[in-house]
Amino acid sequence: MIELKNICKKYDDKIVISNLSFQFKEGLKYCFFGPSGIGKTTLFRILMGLENIDCGSIIHKKCRKSAVFQEDRLFLNFTVVENLLAVNSDKNFCVDIIKKMGLSGEENTLCNNLSGGMKRRVSIARALAFGGDEYYFDEPFKGLDENIKKDVIKTVNCITEGKTCFFITHDINEAFNIADVVISIDKTPIESINVLDM
Repeated sequence: MIELKNICKKYDDKIVISNLSFQFKEGLKYCFFGPSGIGKTTLFRILMGLENIDCGSIIHKKCRKSAVFQEDRLFLNFTVVENLLAVNSDKNFCVDIIKKMGLSGEENTLCNNLSGGMKRRVSIARALAFGGDEYYFDEPFKGLDENIKKDVIKTVNCITEGKTCFFITHDINEAFNIADVVISIDKTPIESINVLDM
């Protein structure tokens, strides 16, 4: 379980999170839904341990975390499979994930030569190859063709089964397709979390 107790976060004079309390249960997939600039990524980074809070407390046991950020953050001069091997030495496992991402035949292609959507899928594949107890996906499916997106979501859900996952999206339909719990964030500062009915 991850428990937030009256946490606050501000940047200069802008308060982004104010006295927010919430409990996230282990093994569930959570999706933060809402417009840009509302504070979703800030909350996401706090949960990851990449942002400090200004007040309050967080109960969060140490664990292995894997992430897909808004930027692909690939090694562009590495091949597709080399990007995965950088985080997991099991080549067969890496190749299998690449295939499940619909990238068969691209294993030895330099990432610099891939389209934007293909790079995105490599980023997701690398996060899955790294593995972990918790997964963080910040707009992971942006730019993907709808048919490809369905297959990628299916693969992500399968590989992360039983793990605690956090997603960010602007697409409400996508949110309900990937999450056990959909959280609507519609104003700043974030003072409470609104869980939508599934």
